[in-house]
Amino acid sequence: MNEFRFFLTGGVSLGEELPKKPAEWLSDNSWAELIRACKLEGFRGFLEHFCSSIDTYKQLADHPSPHEWVFPEAAVKICNKLRQLVVLRCIRPDKLVPAISNYVAQCLGEEFIKPPPFELPLIYKDSSS
Repeated sequence: MNEFRFFLTGGVSLGEELPKKPAEWLSDNSWAELIRACKLEGFRGFLEHFCSSIDTYKQLADHPSPHEWVFPEAAVKICNKLRQLVVLRCIRPDKLVPAISNYVAQCLGEEFIKPPPFELPLIYKDSSS
């Protein structure tokens, strides 16, 4: 639940001192959110992995479709699909909507992201003057 809450809010900044960013391409806001995310229990070890694989995550930041980017094997051992969404939220929040659609399709099925077909006779039956 803590990870889901973080996913929705990005966590709360209390003005704490942050470690130095491992790369210039990473924005201050992204770095701060990633630090806050890595304080959650399920992210134990991810910050070290992220800093040691910074060039790999630059690919995620620069990818034209980061919601389809495949996380490295070491990250998959730490991050389940929800945690991967949290990481994406920290680095590329602009691509959360398609990432969430992919997540729902993988976890629940395609029928949960596709609108039902438009059938005029059925709609007409439900309507009244």
